[in-house]
Amino acid sequence: MALELILEDPQMIVTVVSALFVLGGFGQLVRGAIGILKSYKEATANDIKFSFDYKELALSVVVGGLIGVFAGVLLDSVSPIAIIPIGYAGEDALEGILKNR
Repeated sequence: MALELILEDPQMIVTVVSALFVLGGFGQLVRGAIGILKSYKEATANDIKFSFDYKELALSVVVGGLIGVFAGVLLDSVSPIAIIPIGYAGEDALEGILKNR
């Protein structure tokens, strides 16, 4: 759907932005789940107590969602499903940029 058509309908704007946020957040949630599983396996292999920060995971998912919205707006012709891997990788790219400053 062309960006011009979406901008004509305020309800469509909310729907599209929400969908992009959910897709980007889902990509980041998958990344977080993989990281938690990896940490759990390492902790159990080394007989240490496993824990993770729920707040950090929630913030990470929100950042992934925001990256999904940003990417969807910038890449007008991208397939909505392509936002999931963008959300997955987006926070890594953002962290890399911020650490190199």
